[in-house]
Amino acid sequence: MREEGFNTATGSPRPCGRSPESSAGEQSMAPTLDDLPDTPEDLARIIQDPSASQDRKSRAMAKLAPVIEGEAEKLCRKRFPERYSEELRSRATSVLWDKLRQKKFDPERGRFTTFARTVLHHAFCDIVRREFAWEGRGGSDVERDGVRSLASAAADETDWQDDRELWDWHRRQLRAVLDRVSWKPRSKGGIHYYIVLLLALRKGMCALVADWSDAGDGKDCKLSDFIQWLLQWHTWESESRFAESLAQLGTVWTALRAKVDHPPHCLESPDIADAIGKNSSPEVTISPSRWNQWAKRAKQEARKRINDTEWNALFARLLPDRPRSPSLPRS
Repeated sequence: MREEGFNTATGSPRPCGRSPESSAGEQSMAPTLDDLPDTPEDLARIIQDPSASQDRKSRAMAKLAPVIEGEAEKLCRKRFPERYSEELRSRATSVLWDKLRQKKFDPERGRFTTFARTVLHHAFCDIVRREFAWEGRGGSDVERDGVRSLASAAADETDWQDDRELWDWHRRQLRAVLDRVSWKPRSKGGIHYYIVLLLALRKGMCALVADWSDAGDGKDCKLSDFIQWLLQWHTWESESRFAESLAQLGTVWTALRAKVDHPPHCLESPDIADAIGKNSSPEVTISPSRWNQWAKRAKQEARKRINDTEWNALFARLLPDRPRSPSLPRS
């Protein structure tokens, strides 16, 4: 049986191996999509409906394609090595076309975008694993472990766990590094920069996860629970103070959780500075710029203790460098 992909230009199946260029003459035959529903879930239902005509299914897929491509773009940008991005993005629509033809999407279990991310994640894991093995790359320990973690997540597209397996690998690796490099304040009464680092990491996680996950849909959610799972703190860490006269780390996080759970699900420097000041005894005023200085110093101290490979794999996206002005375009 001849396997088919999907031609997003014409809204029709295309035999695998046939390049888009070979269909150049079809570009002017763009399908009419005005009579189709607008929601991804309804479009997916049409594709899975055995009574729908092939033309209607193909046009529904053409209208659904930008949604799939958008999820693939986010997935490639945030989860996979850049050298694989072009190939992964080019396969995204065909991967979902095949799954929908197999009636894998159940609208009762969640949104189509969540389903698409899950399916694409598992498919992309397989592709990266095969390409990595074929290239014969030795790679660093972190990169090899990362590819093995990707491979382990390739089981069941219907488990609706998104990329929890990959998050789990990152959180375990991150916790192991922190346990190895934790440090005490240099002087009595000084700022405990390791404790600052722990809160700065959760701040970075809020920004990363909220942008990536369904938390970006403008609804309340228990994102703070997930952040706590991503970076679990030991009891001694939660009970440690930012300085002798300042609040405990755990108390400040408790004060910030409501901010994390409500849109836009992110922490800003004024939020953190205010929470530290109000939960100190006696209450003090801490400016956002002072928190930023602490966070910068904490990052510098951590950078001295963590090698480049681990930093780039586990910390860099959580503690990004401030862009220079004017900012350089992304490569």
